[in-house]
Amino acid sequence: MEQRKLRLACYDRMRVLAIVAIAIGSISDILVTRGAAAGQALKLIWHVANLLSSLVKPAVPLLLMAEGALLLDKPESASLKEVWRHRVLPMLSTLAVWSVIFLVVRYLWQGLVGENVVPLDALLSVVSTPISSHLWLLYLLLAIYLLLPFLRLLVEHAPRNLLRFALGLWLFYSVLIPALSSRSVLPALSLAPYASANPLGGYLGYVLLGWMLATTEWRTKPLYMVITYGALGVLTAIVTALLTKSSGAANMAMYQGFMPNVALMAAAAFMACREFNRETVFTPWIGPMAQFSFGMYILHGLFALLLQPLVFVIPGIISILFAPIVVWLLSLVTVAFMRRSVFARRVFFGDY
Repeated sequence: MEQRKLRLACYDRMRVLAIVAIAIGSISDILVTRGAAAGQALKLIWHVANLLSSLVKPAVPLLLMAEGALLLDKPESASLKEVWRHRVLPMLSTLAVWSVIFLVVRYLWQGLVGENVVPLDALLSVVSTPISSHLWLLYLLLAIYLLLPFLRLLVEHAPRNLLRFALGLWLFYSVLIPALSSRSVLPALSLAPYASANPLGGYLGYVLLGWMLATTEWRTKPLYMVITYGALGVLTAIVTALLTKSSGAANMAMYQGFMPNVALMAAAAFMACREFNRETVFTPWIGPMAQFSFGMYILHGLFALLLQPLVFVIPGIISILFAPIVVWLLSLVTVAFMRRSVFARRVFFGDY
């Protein structure tokens, strides 16, 4: 029981860190892309935003790794009935509810954020395209939940060497080849669709990677992992600045979720959270905040959208420092209030 609490405590830390990073990225990404478009690239504010964006890019992979470590460890994950009842159907209803909410908000807010929203077209395309860009994660989680019973059986019965081989294939097809064949490196190395196994991997590899790291006996000092993470983040920012300077426009190739730098940073963050303060089995404020993380992810997109016009009115350095804090706090308070109602938890967050 104590070991179980310990493992849950470290995954709670991952969720809290990830949602903080996502809130920062929602603002810094805007300043990187819009700043470059406005001719502000390579100025001080742009460099600060670029550094912050570079440091927070592993947030979603870290969330997926925590999901894999938790869900693939549960015997009920192999039950198709349990997965459909407690994972797939709640995610479908949550996605439907928030798609409608964001459609209404974007339609009412379109003049201020420079969009032209056609409600009927948006609804017709909702199967393949999220109403709000950040809702892509809900589509991804839905796909992962559909495959969860197969993954659970795989990690339960497959030899460890076979799982390492699967991770190796993922790293080759989904991480290494896309990085080497990018426009900024060697596009001639790009594999044709029929020669690539990337569609079979993608973000699903992070789910398996999380379980593999969670169940490995390898130990390391958290400080080493933090230093590794920081060094890779700074390297990401430097390469992004150099690519942007050479192309004359914002080049965010290094931000992609499958780039080797992002994958290594996500693994370092996972190991740092796992090893940090291993004796701690309960932290009063981390646990509740981790429970809010899913709702905060959804709502941060709403507040980032509503605050977007202000990002370009107030000075850039203030936007970078305070806008993420405002987005994060508004998301936290709103989710905490909504979760007080059983009805709201079920309708808006699929919490059954």
